[in-house]
Amino acid sequence: MAKPEEKNRKELTAEIEESKKKIRQSEKSDKAVKISVKMTEIFNFL
Repeated sequence: MAKPEEKNRKELTAEIEESKKKIRQSEKSDKAVKISVKMTEIFNFL
């Protein structure tokens, strides 16, 4: 079985930063959905 290719520190750091960016985008999207749902509930109540 072939040994997986080793990544250097720079490549790993770049992958970590990209993952952090995706997490932040997901959190922002989740927050926007929650706000939208809350606004819909408020307007439906009126």
